[in-house]
Amino acid sequence: MERANLRLGVQRTFMRLITTVGVVFLLSLLFMISQGRKGLSDGRTVLAVLPFESGLVQDSTQRYAGFAEGLAAYFGRADPQILGVLGPASTDRYASRGLDPLVIGNELLADLVVTGRESGRRGDLSLVVELLKVADGSILWSREFRIDENTELRDLLTEVSTEVTSVLDLPR
Repeated sequence: MERANLRLGVQRTFMRLITTVGVVFLLSLLFMISQGRKGLSDGRTVLAVLPFESGLVQDSTQRYAGFAEGLAAYFGRADPQILGVLGPASTDRYASRGLDPLVIGNELLADLVVTGRESGRRGDLSLVVELLKVADGSILWSREFRIDENTELRDLLTEVSTEVTSVLDLPR
């Protein structure tokens, strides 16, 4: 009888321990979910640069292949304690699935997203570049650049980088 009581006591203690660990785990999980992005942000702004896209001209993918990488490299020169940068190598797998830029920003836990797309028709092309705030979907900066065969993409890259830097109030 004494042995049966001892065994019952051990089982109860074990069940209480398992229950306590389960409750602590569940509460920890709920706490992490409730904290969301706040717990993952380390106090710096995270900028995701998406690959620039176009379906208008067949060679446009090649034309803008290095443009987003150039932007990411430019912003990557900022103090990493102030600005974290996710370039096209990190964002391409989301963008290639056709996800909305804000959804991509949320997936990557980014605060801001830079997008670029070609618009117009052959002979009258534009490159539309936008800086989006992921939290509320607002457009912090947007500009349309006319593109023709004489457009120097390196100069355009410098212009976009400088303007976005001004909006972000980053040192140049």
